[in-house]
Amino acid sequence: MLGTAKNSKVFFGNHREDAWIQAGTGASFFKGAMTVTNSVSVTTKGQTVRLGETFGMPGLYSSDGVARDLMLGAANGKKVYLGYGRENAYVESGTGNAWFKGSMTAGTVVATAGLTSKKAAFFEDTVTVKKNLILQTAESSMNLAEELVSLRTENAEMKAMMMEMRSQLEQMRR
Repeated sequence: MLGTAKNSKVFFGNHREDAWIQAGTGASFFKGAMTVTNSVSVTTKGQTVRLGETFGMPGLYSSDGVARDLMLGAANGKKVYLGYGRENAYVESGTGNAWFKGSMTAGTVVATAGLTSKKAAFFEDTVTVKKNLILQTAESSMNLAEELVSLRTENAEMKAMMMEMRSQLEQMRR
């Protein structure tokens, strides 16, 4: 055991600024890189996060002992990047805006404030719209609910006209 008086530091290296561990508190400082051959667990205020192996791959894990949420954060307006570099995906802190280079797959998508598609959208199954479906181009827009009502009215009028024409044709044949 290497020891010293409480709150005193044990220094390592060529200079005091290289590395130290403080007796009694466990506070430490290492100037260079640190290599660990197993996981690192950090516990503070009764909560533990583990850095190392998680489910057979490198990762962070927040539930050693007790199931807990994991916070990965950044200052407002800053982004948390996922993937290799900045080109794969990010989530922006404060806005919640997210960007993904590739496709995104979900069991269910719920848009509570709107859904915008800047390119073509493809649906392989039925699309149900509970209120209005509006088709819009740069020049005009079309409310399909209103158009459908208009078409139904026109269809009923056309049917009535056809019946009237058939009736007149029948009278002409007599």
